[in-house]
Amino acid sequence: MRIYVEDGQLKCSPFGRDKGYDLAYEGISNPLEVDKWQHISCIYQDKTFVKGQYLTVELDSEDVDF
Repeated sequence: MRIYVEDGQLKCSPFGRDKGYDLAYEGISNPLEVDKWQHISCIYQDKTFVKGQYLTVELDSEDVDF
């Protein structure tokens, strides 16, 4: 499983890059430039398609002890 950023777009390849099963997450800016907690997952489901999930949580820095 490989989740990566290419040309500023978040992508997933469950069998490695350039194997023909790539998923491009739409509507998501480059996650490397986002200043919030992120969870990115990707699975090859039912041997037919790639399914991805992207979740962000914006934390108020005043409420968090570091």
